[in-house]
Amino acid sequence: MLVISDKALKKDACELFKLVQMYMSDRKAKLGSTLTTVALEICHLGYSKPPLRDELYIQICRQTTENPRRESLRRGWELLAICLAFFSPSPKFQPYLDSYMNRHRDPGFDFLEVGKWPIHVQISHYATVSCKRLDRIGHTGKKSSRKPSVEEIDQARVS
Repeated sequence: MLVISDKALKKDACELFKLVQMYMSDRKAKLGSTLTTVALEICHLGYSKPPLRDELYIQICRQTTENPRRESLRRGWELLAICLAFFSPSPKFQPYLDSYMNRHRDPGFDFLEVGKWPIHVQISHYATVSCKRLDRIGHTGKKSSRKPSVEEIDQARVS
């Protein structure tokens, strides 16, 4: 999505897009892969290659914009929240991502049993969680980027 001149980063960006599609169930996963291992691979790429972070967040935003598939849409928002638990976008892109997420929030909801809610309520929940995580890990936040473990990925998904 972004203009990247480095050929290795272009290749990584394409691989990242495939992984995002796998997580969102829009592409068949590799044999033996689970949601957790795919999310871990995505987060490791985002953590280890900061120039790809904005690319990743743009890909997720594009995949969650007017996505007609309910489960794909839910998983896309879930992936966004997971990634924001471990690394932030660039300071230049952060306001755009924050604006995108805030458009999908509704502060009137009380979040207890997310899985049973209609999809628009689930999206609101994920958007709210994502905004809070961006505040904590963004360029003005108190947390710094970190490399996740399998357990931390599971914890980020559950919370």
